[in-house]
Amino acid sequence: FMNRLGREVRRLTDKIFELSALAARGRLHCELLRLAGTAPRTGDRVQLEPAPTHEALAQRIGSQREAVSRELAQLSDAGVLRRGRKWIELDIARLTKLVEVELGYPLSLATRLDTPAQPPAQGVSSSSTGT
Repeated sequence: FMNRLGREVRRLTDKIFELSALAARGRLHCELLRLAGTAPRTGDRVQLEPAPTHEALAQRIGSQREAVSRELAQLSDAGVLRRGRKWIELDIARLTKLVEVELGYPLSLATRLDTPAQPPAQGVSSSSTGT
């Protein structure tokens, strides 16, 4: 029970962060990566079947259907996703890189197909020189 509760708190905290800090495209990238975590994986590709509708994705990220449709078309043009009538195939490696750019920090290995991790604490440097 406590593990499930902890995961749910983390998921909701991540969603609040995304809604407050990211533009619609970044929220969509995060949501697609989150959905990919529940789908069977083949190498670096995941197929979501049935594919969520543009309207359902828009509701999940607090955006408009038109914005979701535009961004999905851009992701398709960039080769990050392929679409069929009832499925979406995602290139997880490329999508993860997009999410990391949007968030401004790398995702931990454990969260790449789950939910984005929280950013490093302020003032914590990965360098030991501290300049």
